[in-house]
Amino acid sequence: MKNDHPSTRQTQLPDTLPAGLSPERISAYVHGLLSDEENKKIEHVLQTSDAALVEAQEAWRHAAAHARQDSEPVPVALQTRVAALWEGSAKKTGITASFSRFVIQIAHTGLALIDRELVAPMRGVQEVFTPLPAYRSDDTPSVLNLKLDAGGAEIRATAIQEGQAVACTITLLNNSQEPLAGQRIFLRQQGRILFSAKTDGSGMLRLPRLESGKYEVACSGIHTTFQLELRS
Repeated sequence: MKNDHPSTRQTQLPDTLPAGLSPERISAYVHGLLSDEENKKIEHVLQTSDAALVEAQEAWRHAAAHARQDSEPVPVALQTRVAALWEGSAKKTGITASFSRFVIQIAHTGLALIDRELVAPMRGVQEVFTPLPAYRSDDTPSVLNLKLDAGGAEIRATAIQEGQAVACTITLLNNSQEPLAGQRIFLRQQGRILFSAKTDGSGMLRLPRLESGKYEVACSGIHTTFQLELRS
């Protein structure tokens, strides 16, 4: 028997999409079928509407699952050839990264920052050594703490190795070292949103466990985006 009680419907639909934004348009955005102008409009809506963000994340999960089912492994030789062609093309056309880039190595000996390339507004980066709680000698985790100078704000990033994955925490502070709460942070891969949430009262946000690969971390409130690459 169908239950049409108003309270039940309210529980199932806690929020609605903004006017003019349909699930079909979000799906088109996720699959890369929209123009750059339309993509920018939807990106703006995703920063202000939790319902739109949830819809986009669900569409991306479906697209990713479908791609895994239908895709076949690309031969390593072909991957290397395409990468070489892309790098050569980028040098000829003068293409450069539009945001800072950090490369972290995941090894048996622990995490290490092995490469960095800073682009404005990022002004500097340094590794910070912080004391850890007591662990058994064979259970001591590998932790990498970074302090990033983003001009008008400071980003503290902590990476903890968990096997071949990494758990990351991002903390945003202003120039007076006060936490920036309620700041929306986006985690993207290949231009598509994997995760997004707001910083808590202490300016902190925990990202999902990350496998090897390239990711973009966008802190929209302080107009800072950086690329994080994890290599195993």
